[in-house]
Amino acid sequence: MCLELCTEHGTVTGNGCSTMVMYMTYDEFLSNFWMDRECIQQLHRMVEHDEVSSQCWGKRSKMPSMLHIMVFLKYLGSYGNEASLQKIGRAMGISKGAVNECVMQASSAILKLQKKVIRWPDDEERKRIGGRIS
Repeated sequence: MCLELCTEHGTVTGNGCSTMVMYMTYDEFLSNFWMDRECIQQLHRMVEHDEVSSQCWGKRSKMPSMLHIMVFLKYLGSYGNEASLQKIGRAMGISKGAVNECVMQASSAILKLQKKVIRWPDDEERKRIGGRIS
């Protein structure tokens, strides 16, 4: 299932994402992307056909829209030095310019659906999140 996240809608050849995600436990995945695999796949299904996701940049072939979502979530969940485009790019196996494009394109697609996909956690979920942070 982990590998499917990066390759479900296109091959990510030579990409660090598939290697990184493939060996992550459930908790490691949550601490990197702040959503579980099922939620990421649901979000992906909602935005994968957005016109922003269909844009290609540079000479690279189109990156899978799932990669856009995962890079975006990694970016949002990073802080301090870990939030640098270069560090995220190295972790995800893409350039810092590609990280910027992924973040911009994914945020644009998600914001179109903000009433459906953005919510604050309830009390129980906040306690669980707090437990993971401490």
